[in-house]
Amino acid sequence: MSELETEEREILEAFEAGELKRVPDADEQMAQHRLAAEVKVVKPLSDYRIYVEIEDGRQGVFDMKPYLDRGVFRELRDEHYFNQVGILFGAVTWPHEQDIAPETLIEEIVPVEARHDSGNDKSE
Repeated sequence: MSELETEEREILEAFEAGELKRVPDADEQMAQHRLAAEVKVVKPLSDYRIYVEIEDGRQGVFDMKPYLDRGVFRELRDEHYFNQVGILFGAVTWPHEQDIAPETLIEEIVPVEARHDSGNDKSE
């Protein structure tokens, strides 16, 4: 069993034993976090980068190059396919179900100033 699996098991056991409690407003906090983290605009850029705007107002450029040699992301090396980026349920996605979670985008985007031409987004 990996260290992560052991830690997850210990946390679950502590929760089930009543040693850990949910915060009273956990569902509300999670809903607010999900809304704030949803992607509202995505545009493909050159050199395997995408421009994103997050619902909470953050915006920036996310570099996909580090992901292009990993599993399902290899297909994104095809520039025509890469340019088919869109948004589904608040996440950046491609037609064959590759996706980047909003949390990953937020951690790794390089912030940029507001764009004035975001009306041409590739959202749902």
